[in-house]
Amino acid sequence: MTVSKTAKPSRVRDCYMANQHAGHVRTPKGFTWHHDGANPGTLQLVDSSMHNAFPHSGGVSVIKEQLKNG
Repeated sequence: MTVSKTAKPSRVRDCYMANQHAGHVRTPKGFTWHHDGANPGTLQLVDSSMHNAFPHSGGVSVIKEQLKNG
């Protein structure tokens, strides 16, 4: 799932859009939408325990920095 890089990052909006795109009413239990830092604007549905095991800044911070610096 890819979200617009020109829009101000919003975890809530991005996850809502990703769920709609994937045909989910809400994020499936035990999973987390991850903002891919290597490909800003891309969301990946990953196992929550794996996501929480690796502290990181995530793609939202990358997109915010890109928007700030033009």
